[in-house]
Amino acid sequence: MLSYFVDLIVLAVCVMLMVIAFTGVFSNTGYNYAMYLLIIPFFLFYSLAQEIILNGQSIGKRLMSLKVVKITGKEPTLSDYLIRWAFRFIDIWFSFGSIGIMLISSTDRQQRLGDLLANTAVIKLNPWASVNLEEILSIHSVDTYQPEYPDVKKYSEQDMLFVKQVLDRVKNFNNTAHHEALELLAERMARQLGLESTPSDKIQFLKTLLKDYVVLSR
Repeated sequence: MLSYFVDLIVLAVCVMLMVIAFTGVFSNTGYNYAMYLLIIPFFLFYSLAQEIILNGQSIGKRLMSLKVVKITGKEPTLSDYLIRWAFRFIDIWFSFGSIGIMLISSTDRQQRLGDLLANTAVIKLNPWASVNLEEILSIHSVDTYQPEYPDVKKYSEQDMLFVKQVLDRVKNFNNTAHHEALELLAERMARQLGLESTPSDKIQFLKTLLKDYVVLSR
């Protein structure tokens, strides 16, 4: 909602500046109506153009560290952005935001109608790569750390990045679907590592695998 209001303020300022500019240019020519040929399309297509140009973001979303993504993990296509934009009129304008708020508060992925139909969602961007000195100094080596699962080194870096992604999704989007994905991943990796059973604390199990992999692959 904050990002929406930021965009609304930016849109209002842009429209006001356009009106002032057109009024000054065409004040004595009788062509004031010409400004509507530019202002109306600008007003209608502002959000669509922003998300296409800024790769799933608007000025408001960028300030709030939000982004539109495809549920499948792929980048949204032009048709996805068009669907989201078209249903803004139902989600926001015609219903005064009531339909959008109702669906966002009641769906697992906090999606409005446009997102549900486009199979997209608005996510919060987090600085995955941010580290500090304390974290660097705490990195273990094979001399100071005994890996619990040495066979984890058979996995590729891409495999372990996927493990990290699953853990992050459970942390950031604590819902049934992500917990089921985590449990399935833990069970599969336990079988591949030849364990008799999957550890009961699956989150800690996957975190330990990540730590073991980092130490063994350095």
